Amino acid sequence: MFYLAYSQSYKSVWPVFGAANQLLAALTLISLTVWLYVRGLKSWFTIVPAIFMTITTVVSLVYKLFQEYIALRMWTVAAVDVVLLMLSVALIVLVAGKARQLVAARRKVVAKMVSELA
Repeated sequence: MFYLAYSQSYKSVWPVFGAANQLLAALTLISLTVWLYVRGLKSWFTIVPAIFMTITTVVSLVYKLFQEYIALRMWTVAAVDVVLLMLSVALIVLVAGKARQLVAARRKVVAKMVSELA
């Protein structure tokens, strides 16, 4: 850490660190959205920021990768950027693939709640 601070190298690592944090925040919001949705509660106020954070973070990672990291031959940071991009794509594919299961789970929960009220 001392070397990063002394050499001002932290400036090149900071955007990737920030992108990783944003992706964790988006994952948290997606998890909360699923939890709310399955229980039959409103979830738009968590899914909208999750989508926005995911899109802006992926665009930022792609932009930095091609405009800065590859152009300046910062291969280690570029590799971390690519790993974060792969994780982002995996998250998007996973969420999209589980959408039907979420709808089915929500129907079961709502049906159970209705039967308990009757």
